[in-house]
Amino acid sequence: MLDFQFLPIYIKSREFNKGDIRIEIIELPCQNPNEEEYRFRMKSRHKEEEIIVHRDIAIEHHQPRETHPHGSEHLQFKLYTEGFGKIRITLDIRNNEEYKRCILGFLSVLKDIIDNFDKYYKNIIKEILNLEMFGNLKDHRNFLKGKISDSLIQSRIEMDTNAGIKVINKDLLKYLRANEALLPFFEGIKI
Repeated sequence: MLDFQFLPIYIKSREFNKGDIRIEIIELPCQNPNEEEYRFRMKSRHKEEEIIVHRDIAIEHHQPRETHPHGSEHLQFKLYTEGFGKIRITLDIRNNEEYKRCILGFLSVLKDIIDNFDKYYKNIIKEILNLEMFGNLKDHRNFLKGKISDSLIQSRIEMDTNAGIKVINKDLLKYLRANEALLPFFEGIKI
């Protein structure tokens, strides 16, 4: 197994497609994120009040880091059907251990997001996740939220808009917290 490979440990089913819900979980694992691209992504589609809602949520970085516009480790949300567009949170990560902690924190938050689909399909979380593996992720979740809080303070949270890229400030954060897919990431963020 690669050093940066979490899907086989935490995810029971990579695809869920029942009723009006489709969830796909994808990981591009790697041995060394300093030399290789890494990505952990969840794409979902569900019907909400006769509207099909598409979401794409990921923690990733791109290669080559020096030339890619966002080659640093970042969280990325694509919520076009909900009027948000693309949101990117650049994380200040110092080493591979911090990156692993952020990925594990991301998995902890994904658990909450998947659990929100329970109102459409009972016990969905038990079909997708290896729940017994999630018991020790609280510290990692808090670590990730600390990094998100730092990113907010450092103006490293951006949202693509029709007028260009907008830096998220404290006032816009209230707007983002209104979305159930984003709330678990921004809930409890110190500003």
